[in-house]
Amino acid sequence: MTASKRGVIGMEDEFFAGLDQVELKVDGGTARFPIFYREARMFALLLPANWMALRRLVPDARLAPAQVLPGVGAFRDAAANLEAAGMRDVLAGRVAAGVPLLGICLGMQLLASVGLEDGEWAGLGFVPGVCERLPGGVKIPHIGWNTVDFPRRSALFEGIDEGSAFYFVHSYHLVPSDPSALIGRTEYGVPFAAAVQSGAVYGVQFHPEKSSDTGLALLRNFATIVEEASL
Repeated sequence: MTASKRGVIGMEDEFFAGLDQVELKVDGGTARFPIFYREARMFALLLPANWMALRRLVPDARLAPAQVLPGVGAFRDAAANLEAAGMRDVLAGRVAAGVPLLGICLGMQLLASVGLEDGEWAGLGFVPGVCERLPGGVKIPHIGWNTVDFPRRSALFEGIDEGSAFYFVHSYHLVPSDPSALIGRTEYGVPFAAAVQSGAVYGVQFHPEKSSDTGLALLRNFATIVEEASL
């Protein structure tokens, strides 16, 4: 992850309800970060690039009813940051406990076993497969709206019409080892996985937060999945 800011998405709860900013510990002090997006019991805020200093929050993550893994940047750096922050083990433990996880863009790619961006790097392995570069012959990165078909139905796309358009920004894509993990498919040079699911682990290559009403509907669906898993 090389961007100067990180988009972080979490589940709304009693603590965050009604707040317009969140105070977090960063670099030995505290700082306030505005919540810039709130919809369907989800919230999002921007954090600085030194987000690894937030490793103090890891124990609280073990109590969360859901996990959302967003990301923009490089597979290698993101995987290294998760390891250094102690989040890799937290994510794995929560997935093993059946807690829903949603990976978005780079977050979906990190679900793979291996990433091939500038070398070969170990992923989380929650959706076995390889993260590969999009093929030559098309402009890289892939930026824009693509329609998505559903090879099989998933609660993540409940109420969303097949062929709906979502917004993509990426150069790599996850190739799942098990074709049944594919729940959304689109094409850019080659057909590729727009969305995957393995148990309670979900991943979307597109950005739902940039995909208008259809993207918000998907986030609402994930919130419903989380609520049902918590019963």
